[in-house]
Amino acid sequence: MNPIVNEFAPLSSTLDDLRSKRDGSNSNSDVNVSFKMIYQNTLDDATSVSFSKHANERISSRQLDLSEDQMKRLNDGVIKAREKNIKDSLIIVDDMSFVVNIPNNKVITALNSQDDRNVFTNIDGAVIS
Repeated sequence: MNPIVNEFAPLSSTLDDLRSKRDGSNSNSDVNVSFKMIYQNTLDDATSVSFSKHANERISSRQLDLSEDQMKRLNDGVIKAREKNIKDSLIIVDDMSFVVNIPNNKVITALNSQDDRNVFTNIDGAVIS
């Protein structure tokens, strides 16, 4: 039986070689931070909602202002809706209402409570966040 021959260099030494060729340094911190930043950005993109062109027009015309806290609560509402397998959800944050397509993380439309339109169609769940 033939012995197993390990012909591969350890990953850490390969990364060190690549890094030293690139910038002459021998530190792991730049690779770790870069990976951490990329990973966090990917997670943020996967969990944060985006706004359709229609929703952006409605937000602008209805003069809706979302604070960071309200945006976080909107994202939390999307997570809750996803946990309940809702596909198209009405998410209410303070005096604003959003219809969100959950699989695509996309806000379809937005309105405030002073708006006289208070009938929502084509939704299969609602979250008050």
